[in-house]
Amino acid sequence: MGYFSNDLSTYAIYTLLAFLILLQFIYIHTQIRSMRESIIKKGLSAEASAEKVSKRETRLRVYPLFVNLKMVNLFSRHSSLLKNELKQIIDQENHILPYVCSRSVENVNVEFTKVGLLVTETGGGADALYTDVKNEFIRYILIKGQVFMLSVNDAISDYLINYTRTKKMENEEYMLANSRVFVLFPLHNHEVVEEDKAKVESVACRFELAPFLGESFRRAGSDYVMDLNIELVPNSIATQIPMHVIGYRT
Repeated sequence: MGYFSNDLSTYAIYTLLAFLILLQFIYIHTQIRSMRESIIKKGLSAEASAEKVSKRETRLRVYPLFVNLKMVNLFSRHSSLLKNELKQIIDQENHILPYVCSRSVENVNVEFTKVGLLVTETGGGADALYTDVKNEFIRYILIKGQVFMLSVNDAISDYLINYTRTKKMENEEYMLANSRVFVLFPLHNHEVVEEDKAKVESVACRFELAPFLGESFRRAGSDYVMDLNIELVPNSIATQIPMHVIGYRT
């Protein structure tokens, strides 16, 4: 009987030891998995941070685009009501340009008197450019040797889609729903906002921004929306053209 009791005690001890070893194994396995997940997360975070820093530091990228000339021409030649509505939306944005003053360079708030609408297919370079402009990695764009400041404004895309829907322009509405719309600003076609005029005039400031790449000059004409077909691809009869553009931020 005593031998059987000792057998049970030994079995219980071995069982307890095995259970403790199993618990230790589970604990170690859990810790290793937790450490692996932590390393992966840190790696992904470092990769994202590196990409962000790289974009900010490089500040120069090339984007392949498919420009929809049909849509570009449509809005540049449409009614004054459309252009006035677009102006009201765009004027709600804040735009700053550097002015050279007598002893310093000042950031001056401006309103643009002329804009261009660049309509591209979604995907590829267009999506990358859209994201980079949204994240303020890119501020200027070089197209065919001409430099513009640019922005993206989802309110403009929504308005244009609603406009084509109201006019029962089904093909155009479909195209816009599958497009990226970029607003281009010719740098010299602007006016200083009323609040900054006194500051600029008091110290004799002037706009003398020399583009890092390309040329910038004042566009003639009274139309608010430029005809980019004439500006960038004159005499083209195509409805869509592939184009590489350079984006950068100073």
